[in-house]
Amino acid sequence: HSFPTRRSSDLTAIERDPVKPVDDQVVDATVACLHPVVADMVQVQRLTGARPGEICFLTPSMIDRSGEVWLINLKEHKTAHRGKSRVIAVGPKAQSILAKYLFREGDAFCFSPKEAEAKRKRPMVVCGKELRDHYDTATYGRAIKRACIKAFPAPENATEAAKKIWDKTHAWAPNQLRHARATEIRKSDGLE
Repeated sequence: HSFPTRRSSDLTAIERDPVKPVDDQVVDATVACLHPVVADMVQVQRLTGARPGEICFLTPSMIDRSGEVWLINLKEHKTAHRGKSRVIAVGPKAQSILAKYLFREGDAFCFSPKEAEAKRKRPMVVCGKELRDHYDTATYGRAIKRACIKAFPAPENATEAAKKIWDKTHAWAPNQLRHARATEIRKSDGLE
């Protein structure tokens, strides 16, 4: 079979809406409805401007704690294939949150759903699935969306369709925390 050849002029990239920062008050309301482990993930990401995956796969061995500002050295990251390095600075506020997750094996994940579930007062029923030892970006994002639904409940008299629209417009995604931090830094220190 021969396949038709395409010219680059025939290909159009899907233009996605830009990722917008999430407002601090919205994050605070959501954090109040999150499990403490996921709430800590959100706060560390919010303070450091890390990508969601960088928070999900964080281990104690990645963190250099020798200085006043801790440094997270990432070997695997979005631009590693281009030969770029990635280091995330961790200041005192994020350090105080992270500290309680560092007393484990160096390569154990800091944020673990299995550990979080063990600390629950009323464990969730997980149908035939074993809990993982780390969050991934999908489970992290779903936890935030569920908390948004709790934090911003739809009006009682809304139809099911209206509730879905309400929930969608009142939800935010972890990547928006990175953009919120970047916006905050740009305002205080400039683009460079």
